Amino acid sequence: PTRIARLAHGPEIDGPREQRRARHEQALLERDSAVAVRAAGRQITISADKQQIVELLFSSFEDLCRMNNRLEESQRAVEEYTRNLEGMVRARTQELRSLFDGIPIGLVRTTKTGRILDANPALAQLMNFPDRESLLRTNLAAFYVDPEDRARLTNLLENQQVVHGFETQFRRSDGSVVWVGMTTRAIQSGEGETLYEGAIQDIDEQKRAEQELERHRQLVFQ
Repeated sequence: PTRIARLAHGPEIDGPREQRRARHEQALLERDSAVAVRAAGRQITISADKQQIVELLFSSFEDLCRMNNRLEESQRAVEEYTRNLEGMVRARTQELRSLFDGIPIGLVRTTKTGRILDANPALAQLMNFPDRESLLRTNLAAFYVDPEDRARLTNLLENQQVVHGFETQFRRSDGSVVWVGMTTRAIQSGEGETLYEGAIQDIDEQKRAEQELERHRQLVFQ
């Protein structure tokens, strides 16, 4: 068998028992059926069959060390991948936010009760608020000139999830009234709450033109 270590001199012999042990170990070493190793500052003599166990233990320890190194490398790779993924998510979120804020049509997300969760600057401008933050402190339900219009829209969303071209009048922050066209859908949040997302566009000039056209028609048929 392969030797772990071979020592030229044993430990100091003190007393009959130690002398007998030393003679036994020396005999084993001379017959080449044992090896001497030093552990924790002491010389220890083990038989050849035990030597194989020790060698197996050392081999297993080396395997564990290699496995630990591979695990550390894998952990570093996962951490790097996670950092890259987080960077990609942040970049994508910024792109979407820039698109949301830059669209010239009012965009809004509310709860079923009308509390505004998010809105873009275009909606704040449409409703004559000084900034988006001021708009976020309000409730969209309070903008409806006719509360029945909101109730009608809510009923439609409960039945068909998406409503296109819904027309109503909003009262702006300065008290003026504007016609708006809405496209709204009902969605479920991650917590299972029903939310409303919508696009709101100023159609005041269109409605005024329609009203003027209707007035002329009435004059013609009188």
